[in-house]
Formats: sequence, structure tokens, C-alpha cells
Amino acid sequence: MSTAPPLLTLAAQAFSNLNNAENVLIQSAELGRIAILPEVIPGLDGTTPVVADTDYLIRAELLQWMCTDSRAIAHIASRGIDLIGGKLDDELNLSNANIAFPLRLNRCLIPKGIRLEYSTVSQLDLSGCKTGPVWAVWLTATKDIALGQGFESTGGVTLDRSRIAGDLFCEGGHFLNHKGPALSAHGSRIGGTVSLTENFRAIGETNFALSVITGSFISSAAKFEASPAAPAEADIRKPKALVANQIHVDGSVFLRQGVHTSGEVQFIAAKVGVDFDCNGAHFENPGERALSADRISIGSNAFFGRGFALEGIIWMSGANIEGDLDFNGAKFGGKGENGINLETITVKKTLFWQKVELNDTTKINLNDSTVGRYLDNEASWPKAGNLFLFGFKYGRIAGVSTARRRRDWLELQPPGNASLQPYQQLAAALREAGHDAQSKRVLIDKENKRYQQPGVNRITRLWSHVLRTTIGYGYAPRFALYWSLGVVLLGSLLFWSGNRQSLMSPVADGVYKDAAYLSSGTLPDGYQTFNAVIYSLDVFLPIVDLHQEATWQPNSSKRCFVGGADFACGSLLRYYFWIQIVIGWALTTLAVAGFSGLVRKD
Repeated sequence: MSTAPPLLTLAAQAFSNLNNAENVLIQSAELGRIAILPEVIPGLDGTTPVVADTDYLIRAELLQWMCTDSRAIAHIASRGIDLIGGKLDDELNLSNANIAFPLRLNRCLIPKGIRLEYSTVSQLDLSGCKTGPVWAVWLTATKDIALGQGFESTGGVTLDRSRIAGDLFCEGGHFLNHKGPALSAHGSRIGGTVSLTENFRAIGETNFALSVITGSFISSAAKFEASPAAPAEADIRKPKALVANQIHVDGSVFLRQGVHTSGEVQFIAAKVGVDFDCNGAHFENPGERALSADRISIGSNAFFGRGFALEGIIWMSGANIEGDLDFNGAKFGGKGENGINLETITVKKTLFWQKVELNDTTKINLNDSTVGRYLDNEASWPKAGNLFLFGFKYGRIAGVSTARRRRDWLELQPPGNASLQPYQQLAAALREAGHDAQSKRVLIDKENKRYQQPGVNRITRLWSHVLRTTIGYGYAPRFALYWSLGVVLLGSLLFWSGNRQSLMSPVADGVYKDAAYLSSGTLPDGYQTFNAVIYSLDVFLPIVDLHQEATWQPNSSKRCFVGGADFACGSLLRYYFWIQIVIGWALTTLAVAGFSGLVRKD
């Protein structure tokens, strides 16, 4: 029985004039060794090492044959093809190939790129390679894919709708494409972790939209930069730095220490199983959205602190966060509008907003958002007019030393804001915390705000002043008691003075006509003597009868001398007498309404 010819013999039959580099590659693959060739990638000085073509140049057609020809495959060791160095003369076309062994091409120069669409490979390792475009849509990898450790692609790497059982390593990889995505794994399924770290750089869009990642999405010490769009494309779709819309990550998303993005980052409708961590990152897109994460769902916490810097806007409307949302130590700045839009967001635990640096244009939009607890400090408040709190709900609020300052926080909303809900919400939180008096003070501020709104007529505003000063709109009915005490004391003084001027007359039983009284001022036996305090109280209180008002009244016909001038003091005192009766009825009625809660608008 004849034995099958060795791989080198088969290659010689298929290809003429095998050179030194090709011989090393073929024999190493058959013997399970690493094929090491001279590295012809330009060095730091931009020059290429001087090496004979035969020592480094490999025909792409030969490598393709080794990966796809069934006779060749039978002679390749389990190690697979493991090549370091060398250069391929043409595009490596492995489309529709079924490569059952690992394919490792490290620090190779492949200027015309690689095609792997609809292919299956055990393991793909292109670490350190310099390539043209890598087109690998619908690629299936039963283990890992490595595109790092100095890997560089000009023209982009496309892994759309691929299936990768293991990890996608891109540590230290550089991806450049001015005409499209620099790195795209749109709609892919990755069974392990995506790692974009160790000086990873993408100039051109990085796209993981609609991908499913079983592990985590990790990036640190990385730069994502949106490539400027060509004029014809600018009106269609502005390039983004990173697109991960509707991505599903079972683990965490880390865009943290050392990550710098230039252009918009999108995680719209994304699902993150654990944390979304941007601590220490720098997002830059001045005056526009720097991070769009509308409707994102986060299973644990979201972090934007510890040196996180933003030039632009974070847009997270409709997001749902099961844990905390932490902005402690964040810095907002740059040219144009910047800040956060957290409309309709839900944070199950705490929204932290402390030690935050803002500029004059930073806006904080918390409209219709709901958090378990809100924790901030005064140094982190935006400028007046840049805080939006309509519909903002929180179980507890903390971080500011006094309720008075918290009321000032509400005044940071834009002028003319007609919403009263923020006042109602703060009052409820203060009441829950045991600050009843401050809670009522906030509710009074709320009513002041209500009557200051455009469209309120003068009569209503006048009535609001009455309600505010007398019973605090029903939230401070004790004000009516203070006013009542003041009126009674004033009346006591006036009636005492009037009695000294003989302006008070005993009117019961016609005593004021009695001859004895007229001649000597003597009252009949048993007649109640005049007491200014009791009299003033009797005049002021409706219904209650202390028998002073019925027995004594100001005599309007009597006059008095003040400073040598003659005045109709009796008439003036009678007018005041009537006025105090009216005030007594009004204040008493308002006090009853205030204590019973009839005038409150809770």
C-alpha cells in the first residue's frame, strides 16, 4: 500500500517554484511547529527591513490552498497553521471555507486584506498583523478571535452576524476606516468577552449593534473616534464613535479609565446584565449627544464618576437601572450645551450627584424620572434656569444641610415654569423624613408659585395674599392666631385709651342716660365695669359673649383733644369697633378653615 505524499510534495505538485518562506510554512504546518519568517512590517522609523523576497513572501493562493484543499488539510497537524512574520502577496480569500484547525497569522503583512465571509474556523489569531480590509460576515469561530497586540487594519474589520464561541480579543488593536466602520460586529453572537483595551484605537465607527455577548464588553485605555463623513454621506447619517444599539450583554459594559471617545456613543435600547461602568472615561462631542442610551436596561449599577469627563450631552431617557446611578466626581464642560437628559428614567436605588463640576451651560433634566433616593450637594447644583424637575419623583432626598436650601434648589428651574409637582414632591419627602414644619413651608412656596403664574387675575392674586398672610394657604393656620392676638392687643390699647378719654359709654339698661352716672360717673350697683382686654376680646370673637360688648360701646358723639386739637375721637373709635368685629369674623373663619384643611390644595 502506498503512503500519502507529504504536504510539501502535494504543494510542489500544485504550485511551482516554492520559495524558502513557503517551504518553512508548509513543513511547519505538517510538523506542528511555528513557522517563523522575517518580519517586514515597517518599524518605528517607517522603514522596512531589507530581506530577500524568497525569505518572507508567501503566495496568498498557497495559504488558501492549505486551508481549503482536503488533501492538504489531511497533512496539517492539530496545531494548525501558526505563522509569525512574512508577507502575503495578495488578498487572502477564505470565503465559504471550513477550517477545522486554528489559523494563527501573527505579525504578518497582508496589505490587500482577508476575506472570510460565510466561513468556519476553529480559532483565528491575527495578533500584530498589518492588513487591508478584513471582510468576515457570517463567520463562525468555534473558539476565540484575536485582533490585538499591535494588529492594524486599514479599511476596517467586518464581523457582522458572526458567531464566535469564545472571546473577541482586540487589546492594542488599531482599526482605521475613513469610509465606513473601523470595526463592526453588528448582529453577532459572542460566547465570551469582548476586550477593547491596552491602547485599542478605532478611527471610524465601532459597531456592535444588535450583538449578543455572553460575557462582558470591556474597554479601557482605548480611543474611539468617529471618522468625518464624506460630503455625500453627511446628510444621510453622521458617523458615530461607537454604536451598540440593542446590544445584549449578560455581564457588564466597561468603558472606563482611559477610554476617550470623539463623536457620539450609542447604547440605545441596550440590555446590560450587571454594571454599566464609565468611571474615568472622557466622552467628547461638544454641543451634541456624546452618549445616547435611551431605554437602556441595566441589571445593577451605572457609574459616571471618579474622573469621568463629558463634553456634550448624556441622553438616557427611558432608561431602567436596577441599582444606583452614580455621577460623583464627574466633570461637565466643553463648548456649547452639555449635561444630562434623564427624562422618564427609573433608578431603583440612589442617584448620586455630588462633587460634580459644572459650567454655566450644564443642564440637568430630571423630568418625569423616578429614583429611590436622590443624594446631591449644593456645590453640584447647576446655574439658575438649568434644572428641570417636572414630574421628578424620589422616595428620599439627602445631601443638603437645610430644608431652606433645598427650597432654593427648586428655584433653579427655568423662569415661568408652571409645574407645581416638584414642590409637592419635596414636601412629601420632607414629611416622610419627619420635617413637618419645613414640608409645610415648601407647600406654601408651592401656592405662591401657583398664584404667580400668568393668567391669574388681580382679584385672585389679592385673595392669595390674604390666604398667605393669614393662614399660610391652610398649611400654617397658626398665622391666624398671631394676627388675632395682634388685633386684640391693638383693640385693648385703643379701647383703654378711649375709656380714659371718656369715650366709652355704658349702654345696657340706659345707664348712660342715668342722672347719677351723668353727674358723677357712678355706675349702678352690679353693673359690669369696663375691662379693655376683655372688651377687645369680646368684640373680636364672634358667637362668644363675654358681656362686655353688650354693656359698653364707643360714644360717637364725644370728642377729645390731642395735642391741643379737637377730634371726633368717639366716631373714630366706633369705626374701629366695627372694623374689629369684621376682622374677628374673617380671621376666625379662616382659622377654622385652615385647621380643618378646607382651603388646602394637596
